Amino acid sequence: MCTNITIKYNKGFVTARTNEFGVLINSNIFTMKRNTSQRGFCTEKNKGLEWENKYGFIGIDGSNTISPNLIALDGMNEKGLSVQGLYFPRYAKYQNTDNYDNAITNLTFSNYVLGCFQNVEEVKKGLEKLIICGEGFNGQPLPFHFQVNDKYGGCIVAEIEDKINIYDNKVGVMTNSPSFDFHETNYQNYINLSPYNIDKIDFNGGVLYQTGQGSGQLGLPGDMTPTSRFIRASFNQLCAIKCNTNEDAVDMAFRILNSFDIVPGTCRHKASIEEVNSIGKNNLILADDGSICEMTQLFLAKDLNNFTIYYKDYYNMNVKKIDCSKFDFESDINPIKGKIYDDYCDKYINITNKLI
Repeated sequence: MCTNITIKYNKGFVTARTNEFGVLINSNIFTMKRNTSQRGFCTEKNKGLEWENKYGFIGIDGSNTISPNLIALDGMNEKGLSVQGLYFPRYAKYQNTDNYDNAITNLTFSNYVLGCFQNVEEVKKGLEKLIICGEGFNGQPLPFHFQVNDKYGGCIVAEIEDKINIYDNKVGVMTNSPSFDFHETNYQNYINLSPYNIDKIDFNGGVLYQTGQGSGQLGLPGDMTPTSRFIRASFNQLCAIKCNTNEDAVDMAFRILNSFDIVPGTCRHKASIEEVNSIGKNNLILADDGSICEMTQLFLAKDLNNFTIYYKDYYNMNVKKIDCSKFDFESDINPIKGKIYDDYCDKYINITNKLI
């Protein structure tokens, strides 16, 4: 479960997402240098497409849980191009080939795009002749689809369903399964939604008034399924007031995404003792009955025009900021790597002394 949105401001764009998973992922945030040599497969040596990064980027990995270290599932490069990998269960069908020279995988997609391209149009052309295979890490290949944004407002969705399907994403919203074209079509079922309240209705002299604010939103789905989240995120994004500055856009992104914060315990699945033990209790949020709870682990916003990341997480809801322009993407020193959930700031800000 993940939700991705795109917010425009006067001089640029912010793309923002939630990251939900049933297993705690202690992700690393890392830098990848220009001219770094990479391969299309990350779990098998000397296999897949070879390339050298044209551009440096900052990525967030799966911390050896759902992807290896320094393999980005989300990231942004120094040219203002962003990739977000979202879960795509039962629909991702990766490609097969006998010739891996032009092949990358579900795990290396983000590293390849961030390292090689500077805008969405380049990505679209670059994917034309590629093969995208499925690569497993600690199990079967995880199903992903990808949204790619650039600082000029370009936005596409890439899905692998035996072939690579590229969709122009005019709204800039993405969730999970089904395929993106379904979500676009399904939105037509909600064209009645409006930010404007219904003032009153006169039935032959009998006047009915709304019981409270929000009557134009009657029918807006409120559950956490991917199809409902797509409608709710699109509606909120399209109706939100104009953002003038990048900070306005970041704040708006978090306001919209707050409605997708899963309360632990409200989305869960029954699990056997064997399943819990195989994953490890320390890597799970468990309900009293032993079921595994889905949780919102991360809220992440990327200002594509100022190369800046903002985030808050399950452990600390204060917003942290990373100015990526301060990182060195040129020299041969080891990449910067740190835990995204580290104790970088106080969880609660004590203002008592300011009131005395």
